[in-house]
Amino acid sequence: MNSFNFKYIIILIGLSSLGIILFQINWLNESYSITEKNFNESAFQSLKNVKNALKNYRASKNISIEDDSKTAYSYESKDSLFLLKFYSLPTLGSVYKYDDQFYNTMDAYRDEFLRKRNKKSSLKEFVFIIHGKRDTLSVNDYKEINVDSILNKNLSKSDIKLKHTFGFKDKKSKKWNYIGGEVLKDTLVLEKSKYILDTVEEENLHLVFYDKKQFLYKSLSFNIILSTLLVLIILFSFWYALKIILKQKRLSQIKTDFINNITHEFKTPLASISMAAATIEEPEIIKNENVVRQFTKVIKEENSRMNKQVEMILKMAQNDNLISKLDKSEVDINTIIKTITVNNSIRVEKKGGNINYHYNTKKALVIADELHIYQAINNLVDNAIKYSYNNIDIVISSKNENGYLIIEVTDKGIGIKREDENRVFDKFYRVSTKNLHNVKGFGLGLNYVKQTAEAHGGYITLKRNTIGTTFSLHLPINND
Repeated sequence: MNSFNFKYIIILIGLSSLGIILFQINWLNESYSITEKNFNESAFQSLKNVKNALKNYRASKNISIEDDSKTAYSYESKDSLFLLKFYSLPTLGSVYKYDDQFYNTMDAYRDEFLRKRNKKSSLKEFVFIIHGKRDTLSVNDYKEINVDSILNKNLSKSDIKLKHTFGFKDKKSKKWNYIGGEVLKDTLVLEKSKYILDTVEEENLHLVFYDKKQFLYKSLSFNIILSTLLVLIILFSFWYALKIILKQKRLSQIKTDFINNITHEFKTPLASISMAAATIEEPEIIKNENVVRQFTKVIKEENSRMNKQVEMILKMAQNDNLISKLDKSEVDINTIIKTITVNNSIRVEKKGGNINYHYNTKKALVIADELHIYQAINNLVDNAIKYSYNNIDIVISSKNENGYLIIEVTDKGIGIKREDENRVFDKFYRVSTKNLHNVKGFGLGLNYVKQTAEAHGGYITLKRNTIGTTFSLHLPINND
């Protein structure tokens, strides 16, 4: 995949995912605003219902002049021209007692009226209403109509089940006429309430809720869970898609490297075969039997090497293990390490490097397939040499630990990047050397080492050093 296209695909997927997430966040904010608006409307409607109940109660205590009004004192005088009425009405259930001076005053009014009733006048009706001063903001008003119950009932109808405090505050005196609901230590909370409503008798009704935000979020719990789940699905899908794309990109890179490497590997034997065949066709060469035999030997050897490489590639491509059968026997690992070190010393010394081995084992004997173990350790050494370039310094060592015999191969080469650490044991995978093909191979060496270790009940690990890498082959000592 083109790296330019890959970058823009990632950007587009990322922006799309971000847009959906932001849309979900905005949707939740809108849902919260709508829920809060409905909550506020319900709260104010509950306050209005309390206001109306209080208003109706007080209206029922107002004085109304009716013909059947119950009066503490009354006088009526009727004729064709005039009507005089005196009323003394009790208010709010109060009964007033009047002294003699009151009655004498009423008599004087009555007598004056009687004297003037024979004279024509435009006055047709006098109405006198006498009543005592009313205690308009008595605590009994709030208690008698049970404002606490009215408010709670109205809030419950709106599914608002929150702890709250409310109070009636006189506008002039700035004093609280009545406070209900939860007990307050400081009325400043009520002062700052967002729910304030004018009522009757020059007072305001204040209401404050506790844990309002938690209540609103709880009412939106389904939306929040749904949005969170959707966002998680989007993020997982983005992660999974990115993982697949990166995997395909790596596979594409592996394929490219594999093709380049296999082309390079096949060019040498093909060139040798082509050169030998062309040389044999020359008249002076074809007559020389010994020379012809030498060139045919080259052709056979190169052809055999190519066949082995093709068989190995086909076998791995078919997901078959390179190791199909083990021929186990008692093997001395130290002897194998010594042999490998000697066999590679000339190759290393030609490049001006060093290769050494150290034995730290009390038990160096294991039950294993000697050929596969030899090849596995040799592959690790070969790998260390190939990737050390001009700084070849290799140490092979063995030790016993936790029931395993551990063979370590440490180099000071180019090392392994963190992103390659978990993939170097995969089939066909090679650490990328860009367009350089000076490191030969098909990416099967370390995979073969892993298969060998697992076939013997062991495992292979690697450690990234400050300079270079250490591969550790773990083989169980008691392997039946």
